[in-house]
Amino acid sequence: MCHYILLIAYRQQLHLSRQNRANKEQRTMHSTHTGRLHIATQCMTALFCAVFLLASPVMGADNYDDITTPLYGSNTNYGSITTTADLASAMQSDGFDQTLINAAGGTITTYGNGAGGMVVSNGSTATNSGTITTYGLGDAYGIQTSTGCTATNSGTIISYNTSAIRCYSGSTFYNSGTLASYGSHAIYADDSDVHLQTGTSILAGDVHGTGTSDLYLDGSGTVNFDISGDWTIWKTGDGTWTIAQNISAAAPAYVITGGTLALASGVSLSANNFFMDPGTTLQVALDGSGTTAIASFGASIIDESNLVVDISADLIGNSQTILSASTILGTFASVTSLNPHFSFDLDMALPDVGITNVSYAPQWDNSALGMASSMESNLAFMLIPNARSQMLLSDSGEQQDQTMVASAGPLLNILPSSSGDRRYGIYMQPMFSTSTRDAYDSAPGYTANTAGGEVGVDAFVDDNLLLGAFAGFASTKIDFDGVTFAEGDTEDQQLYVLGIYGGYRAGDWDLTDTLSVTHIRHDSERNAGLGETAKGDYDSQLATNQFLASYNWLDNGDWRLCPELGLNTSYLYRSGFSETDATNAITFGKYSTFIAESVVGMRVSTNFDIRETQMTPYARLKWSHALNDNDVTVRQTLGSTTAQVTQSNDDDHLGLDLGLTARNGDASFSLTYAGEISQHGQSHGLSALMRYEF
Repeated sequence: MCHYILLIAYRQQLHLSRQNRANKEQRTMHSTHTGRLHIATQCMTALFCAVFLLASPVMGADNYDDITTPLYGSNTNYGSITTTADLASAMQSDGFDQTLINAAGGTITTYGNGAGGMVVSNGSTATNSGTITTYGLGDAYGIQTSTGCTATNSGTIISYNTSAIRCYSGSTFYNSGTLASYGSHAIYADDSDVHLQTGTSILAGDVHGTGTSDLYLDGSGTVNFDISGDWTIWKTGDGTWTIAQNISAAAPAYVITGGTLALASGVSLSANNFFMDPGTTLQVALDGSGTTAIASFGASIIDESNLVVDISADLIGNSQTILSASTILGTFASVTSLNPHFSFDLDMALPDVGITNVSYAPQWDNSALGMASSMESNLAFMLIPNARSQMLLSDSGEQQDQTMVASAGPLLNILPSSSGDRRYGIYMQPMFSTSTRDAYDSAPGYTANTAGGEVGVDAFVDDNLLLGAFAGFASTKIDFDGVTFAEGDTEDQQLYVLGIYGGYRAGDWDLTDTLSVTHIRHDSERNAGLGETAKGDYDSQLATNQFLASYNWLDNGDWRLCPELGLNTSYLYRSGFSETDATNAITFGKYSTFIAESVVGMRVSTNFDIRETQMTPYARLKWSHALNDNDVTVRQTLGSTTAQVTQSNDDDHLGLDLGLTARNGDASFSLTYAGEISQHGQSHGLSALMRYEF
């Protein structure tokens, strides 16, 4: 219980400090008001009279216009206020508990020295949802508060020579907008509270505190600016604030009361005390430099809080201190690795907390998933002869059906032609498809969207023999999902395909075979931890052959029923490559594999005429089964560790194809849907094919 007593004592000390601050504010309120009256009296001098005559202040009326005079008292500005005189602040309170608002779309611009955007005192409130820009020297702040005032910014405040925000004497400032100071501090606080909320963006200048000021990091955001001076820094509310750079503040304490405080790689904080409430999280990225992430000169309390560590490959086999303190009370409720591919042991050898025995053990491989997708994609190109083989089932040369499968990649097929006098055919086909793979076996899933096309030509050597050639291109976008660490990982693929095919009729049998060679370009982006993205750029080559035998089991002139039996074989090769742009970039070894797959199916089709157009609807059900190991095993090297990763692939797939072909004379048009489902994935595709025969 002693650590709770220590925390309570520290917070009581903060409370007494704030109470003293409030008493001081009460004592100074009258003197501040008197000071303003004194300034008003001095305005009777020639100099100040000239200034205020130029200013021509407007009292207590909302502004919708473009004006060049200040507004005094409670006002709302919807238009534009521009002042050029010294000391001519655009909006000013002139009493107690007044409300000043620069609404969304409102603009305030001041050029004079000492001319602020909004100036409030004595418990008044300033709210900016528009834009404030100040150019002058001296007290030409974007917003200035004193004596228990509250200011809120959700718009934009830019100061070119002074601070964008200046808070005095027990004031409170809330920011969810944009701040920039090109001459001083973005925020200057003296005995005041500052809340940086979700949406905060500080483009220039630091956040400086003096006295007993408190800085609250509310919600989520990134500290990519300096925090200087003396602050007690609080992380409050849900969400994550990331400190992305070292800061110069000498903090009396860091206190995490909600959400996550994250320290980027290389960041080191120091404070007198460090406190974490139960259920809160400290996330630390360690770069292997040996620098202590948090150095607390006094006591630290971490009881029932959480620790998440993001690890660099430089730490493999090494150790590093996370928290150092004179006294550490409590233990972490949970300790996890942000990057699932790393593991470590927690060392609580007080007064330090650190990690030891860091090792690399990859849980999945994005490149293996990408290659599995490309192999499935290429199978779609192999179905070209199936459609042409249907023509050979009919001695009369009637138009038959076409086939198509869905996969994670291109869905390309070919419309058949008739025999008789038509000995040649050319075709063109665009296609679109989408496919998904579930996350399983610790690996992420993905969604793959594909667009592409194919052109081809074929000819009948005689009534029973068909020969053809084709070329195709497809582009696939893969988005990984299902595992938090892999969310945002992507891979782009470009497939370039050349192939030949042939079909032969032997009685009631149609025998078809297709051979293709595919060159695949891979461009990948992967979360490598430490806030970095590893990029891969590599090629792979794929040779595929598909043999299919179809038997004309039933043909009564109206309906045709054909069972099918096939064998698909593929050989994939990928040379080794190395990722770039990340500390944890991986080097991949070369990879090759041979895969065989059996296909069993049943196809039914019919013909009917609508006027002079022959319609051929069809349906096909098929089952594919892997005859050997179709899993992808890849060798990785990171730092001093080499490991193998195996990505499992489903052995069985069930497919359904539906289509309709319309033929009129030498031209034909076809629409096709193809669906495929397996234990961990499914795909759906649509294609439209245009064919001309001569």
